[in-house]
Amino acid sequence: TAEPERPAAPAEVTIDMVNFAFEPGDITVEVGTAVTWVNKDDGPRHSATASDGSFDTGLLDSGQEATITFDTPGTYIYYCTLHGSPDGSGMAATITVTE
Repeated sequence: TAEPERPAAPAEVTIDMVNFAFEPGDITVEVGTAVTWVNKDDGPRHSATASDGSFDTGLLDSGQEATITFDTPGTYIYYCTLHGSPDGSGMAATITVTE
């Protein structure tokens, strides 16, 4: 007999905020993925803020983290409000969410 299909565990991705950059930078994830940003810089605060306003971690002190779950397919440019720009320059990256 076949085992019943178990729903896949939600995917999780961690992005480090380090050296005034997001590591990894541009990523592609599936719908339902939880993305956690962790500030690994020693002093400066960082945020992960969507250019379109769809998400914002707020400013994270060193060692703090914040998680956003992506339920809507699309491409999201995000940036640090202190060290980047909504146009994707400076401390910025892109998340592409696929179905």
